[in-house]
Amino acid sequence: MKWLAAVILCLCSISVYADTDSEIECLAKNIYFEARGENAMGQFAVAAVTLNRVESDKFPDSICGVVYQARMRPSWKDPNKLIPSMHRCQFSWYCDGKPDEIDDWKAYEKAIQIANISIKGAIKDVTSGSLFYHNHNVDPHWNDEMLLTANIGKHKFYIGW
Repeated sequence: MKWLAAVILCLCSISVYADTDSEIECLAKNIYFEARGENAMGQFAVAAVTLNRVESDKFPDSICGVVYQARMRPSWKDPNKLIPSMHRCQFSWYCDGKPDEIDDWKAYEKAIQIANISIKGAIKDVTSGSLFYHNHNVDPHWNDEMLLTANIGKHKFYIGW
């Protein structure tokens, strides 16, 4: 019986996500750019939506695939290079026309910690399975069709489709 408890304990700590540096980096960047001004709960919520999308059959099946999902177009500088179309991304920071440079390393380190904890499944999904969210300051057309599941920090979270 002791071995069964050990196996169950071991299985509970196994991540269902690829625990690679690149997947952690993708999730950490998404947390950083989407929610670096939020408290830990707000950052865990953004991580949860990203991971919920990985689990959904409506989105790519990797963290980086979800984070960088966008409508692409040829660059005006190099037509052979594809870049995200302005405002045609799942997460606005990736295609808002601003440089995606980390300038607050303390906040980024926190985002890395949140990403690691989230990928390992060590915290409950605080969004109740949400796949979508937006800042309180905007009112996107798509939110009328969805069920509001949580208000966390500066964001509203939804399930739908």
